[in-house]
Amino acid sequence: MPFGGILEISRRFVDARRPLEMTADLREEMIVPYIPELPVATEELINYNQSVSHIHGIKTAPSGLESTSLMFAYGMDLFYTRVTPSGTFDILKDDFDYPFISGVMILLIVMSYVAKRFWRITAIRQAWS
Repeated sequence: MPFGGILEISRRFVDARRPLEMTADLREEMIVPYIPELPVATEELINYNQSVSHIHGIKTAPSGLESTSLMFAYGMDLFYTRVTPSGTFDILKDDFDYPFISGVMILLIVMSYVAKRFWRITAIRQAWS
């Protein structure tokens, strides 16, 4: 952007199937109608109110997570960030309770061994009776 922002544009706005007149079928598919100007939403600026000047190129790469990509812009300034176009649906929150889930997993493992031993004792008693 001229003011130093890097804008993430949704794929729906550059889709080649965007019609001039909307129909019910296209509305159901959530296709955006054609407009000559692309909308600029300030919440889609990915450089967080930091101006990045004289960008010569942008490189992107997939990360190890399904919903995350990595973006590097270079030129006079360097800018690197993690981009989540579909939201962070596969990333755990910062306040995730790791001790609780670990305790539940340990309890499930111990209970499976107890159930296995109980079943084995019951099977032996039934065989002898």
